[in-house]
Amino acid sequence: MADFPALEVLTNGAHQLLVGTRIPLVSPFRIGSAKDNTLTVPTADVAPRHCEVVHEYDRWWVRDLGTTHGTFHLGERIHDAELRDGDVFELPASVCFRLLLREPIDLRDEQMEQALIELPDDAQRWSVYADWLQEHGAPLGERLANPREGEHRRWLGPLAGFAGRGVLQVSWAHGVPAKAVLRNLAPTGWQVSWERPLALLRSETLFRFLRVLELDLVSFHRASLESSWADRVLALLGNDFPMLETLVLGPGEPPPDADLLAPQLRARRELHPRFSTTTRSLFRPWRAATLTFEGKAHALDPAVTLHAGTELGPGCPPFGIFWEDERWRLSTTSGELRVNGVVRRTALLRRGDVIEPRPGLQLHFDA
Repeated sequence: MADFPALEVLTNGAHQLLVGTRIPLVSPFRIGSAKDNTLTVPTADVAPRHCEVVHEYDRWWVRDLGTTHGTFHLGERIHDAELRDGDVFELPASVCFRLLLREPIDLRDEQMEQALIELPDDAQRWSVYADWLQEHGAPLGERLANPREGEHRRWLGPLAGFAGRGVLQVSWAHGVPAKAVLRNLAPTGWQVSWERPLALLRSETLFRFLRVLELDLVSFHRASLESSWADRVLALLGNDFPMLETLVLGPGEPPPDADLLAPQLRARRELHPRFSTTTRSLFRPWRAATLTFEGKAHALDPAVTLHAGTELGPGCPPFGIFWEDERWRLSTTSGELRVNGVVRRTALLRRGDVIEPRPGLQLHFDA
């Protein structure tokens, strides 16, 4: 067992350390690709002296050392940031570490969790569970008793980087993730894998309460939906996520052999009665696309490009929306806009996305 404070390794990487390894932390703790660092991460994406973890003013900090590719805290690129117990910071190539000031406490009571599964919207049951966890010193108890929106990202652990890049979107209820969407926002870089963030969802404590999971497989694979991908997803889910009610893979046209998945879905429904997904609802086809802005809906035809700059008024960057390779794609050549809060020049769109051409102006995409 490592001494505290310590850095816990959360992901595999060029550092060649096993996930879960704890490294005793002494200030300053320097990380980089050069051999004279406290920890060497020999990869071209990591600068020779990339970042350092220091103890100053009775607090721990992570500081970027002027790198090209950046250091990230809770999914956001930083110059320096305070590290609290359990906080995660990330280097390029998805190299993640967690600060541990003490041994983490992860208590569970299966009987109370079963009560939550039976009635997940019962605030009283969540309150009872929060009280029990707090009595036993588990930080999750305080989280459930007093969830704060500004603290959401801290509870994502190694998934915070995926949230910062738009790969993961989370909706919260009772202080825990109620819905998660995994998608590849970028039109390029199709090599991004969906399997790694899905595996992390399984490993993170809070996601055992997940009720809805949407996995946009087409955005990762850049091809029509295949039953073999869905089969892989169901295998990775295993018996985890006992609260899961809905699983959606898409949008995209259902594969011709989708019915082959029926036995797996039926077996999961028998094990977890709240799970309602069938082969009919597993895949969600595209619908006619619309943008809603101040109550106005604009129908989009696949052959038409929407140039919205002049319509939305001065100061808005013009942008287009195209139907391309079985996806709706947004592109702008003038300025940058935000999709779900992430700054983009191009993005693959899906139902529910919020496009912000400029601060304070939002368009809701549906398809």
